Amino acid sequence: MRAMAARVMAPLLFFSDSLSLGGAEEVLVNLVLQADRMRWQPRVAMPRYPAMRPVVARLLSAGVDVDEFPPSDGLPWPLRIQAFRSYLRRVRPALVYVNRPRLPDRSTAVVLAARLAGLPIVLHDHWTVPRDWAERDGAVRTGRDGASRRRALSGVRNLFTYRLPVAAARWIIFPAEATRRISITQFRYPRARTRVVPNGIDVDGVARAAADRTGARRALGLDPGVPVVLCAARLAREKGHHFLLHAIAEVARTIPGMQLLLAGDGSLRPELEAIAATLALGDRVAFLGWRDDVPRLMAACDLLVLPSLSECLPLVCLEAMAAGRPVVASAVGGIPEVVVEGVTGRLVAPGDTGGLAAAITDLLRDPDLARAMGQAGRARVAERFSLARMRDEIYALLER
Repeated sequence: MRAMAARVMAPLLFFSDSLSLGGAEEVLVNLVLQADRMRWQPRVAMPRYPAMRPVVARLLSAGVDVDEFPPSDGLPWPLRIQAFRSYLRRVRPALVYVNRPRLPDRSTAVVLAARLAGLPIVLHDHWTVPRDWAERDGAVRTGRDGASRRRALSGVRNLFTYRLPVAAARWIIFPAEATRRISITQFRYPRARTRVVPNGIDVDGVARAAADRTGARRALGLDPGVPVVLCAARLAREKGHHFLLHAIAEVARTIPGMQLLLAGDGSLRPELEAIAATLALGDRVAFLGWRDDVPRLMAACDLLVLPSLSECLPLVCLEAMAAGRPVVASAVGGIPEVVVEGVTGRLVAPGDTGGLAAAITDLLRDPDLARAMGQAGRARVAERFSLARMRDEIYALLER
């Protein structure tokens, strides 16, 4: 690979089997768009699920080839693999990069087809650490989610669908040390071929987008002085919105006029709207739906809250820090690797409604503290979580 890096490369194939938009998909788009076109020719293979249309549109508008990967649903495994081998012979990539591999699924067929073709493989594993995992004396106890993952990695069938893809990878990249550590200790991932590359964002770009507080509030119909809390996440159970709504009901009793903005959409929306109504939150909560301008929403808020029950390393925390906003978040997954308790924000136990309410209230009552945490967050994200740093570290691995 080093010898080939000095000249124009054969296509670098990025594969994604994502069902919904999230941080992992944003990371994929950024990596593709940040490729050095004098060294790499990025190409993307992915399903044309409705949720993926914004991703496909962004890639196509940037001149990136996007293929709808060979249909293989319902086919026996040998035919699935053969379908992808035929595709790989046609596009002739130098390397296959699998983003957020879904195993066992199409990702398995892609990895095994690439292995049979003799191609180097990189897995970028964004799996999230659920709240019912706890570490004790170097061991990990698992709840329902962890137990199902452990079962998925055992047995003869799963030797084929899980173990071989992992063994075939040249590198397995994790955004957070939390996920890497558990993958090694519990699921026997090969330590020597795992690397942590924290997610990165365009720090200056986010800061610019979040600069116009007055304009952002005007666009949302918010009064200039009203305290505003933002939560930007899919409306899914693992994001913990139901705990947040109960926390906001407590905050609203002591912070007059405060407003919660919920940016994101998902199947849980009707349930969350019903909870908000039951708690008599009324116009204290605004459901904004899916948004592609989260940095601009940061301009309107005083702090970001992310009450997740499971996470990897969420981009939205990085965006809030780049915007100079403190973060209140669950101490789960890779979040404590980003948010420094008492310095750039507050960390609470996942599912702790009282802890969420207290942390939010404290920061809304103390604007000077919130401002200082936001400034510290801005410095931290610029130093450790830039898009350029992520790009350079990952592409350095691809060339090894």
